[in-house]
Amino acid sequence: MAKSPEDSDYDYIRARQAQRRLQNFIFMEQQKETLTHAVIRLADKCFRQCANPGTRRTRALDDCMTNCANRYVESSVLVLKTIGSKVNKIDMDLKHLAKPPK
Repeated sequence: MAKSPEDSDYDYIRARQAQRRLQNFIFMEQQKETLTHAVIRLADKCFRQCANPGTRRTRALDDCMTNCANRYVESSVLVLKTIGSKVNKIDMDLKHLAKPPK
C-alpha cells in the first residue's frame, strides 16, 4: 500500500520534530553543564573566602560556610528551574509543530 502525500508530509514533519528534539536536548545539556560549572566555581570562591588553610573554626567561619552552602543550593535549584522551563517551552513549541493529518 502506497503512502499518500499527506502521510509522507507527516512522516517528514515527525522526523524533523525528532531531529529538533535531539538538537534541543544537546543544547540543554550543554547549557546545564555550563551553568553547573559556574555555580561550582562561585561556591568554591565563596568557601575559599571563608577560610584559608589553618583557619580555626569559629562562629563566624561556620556562618560563612553555611551561607556559601545555602547559596550553592539556591543557585542549583535556580539552574534546574531555568532549564526545566526552557525544556517545557521547547516541548510545547514542538507539539504545535506537528499535528497529525485528519
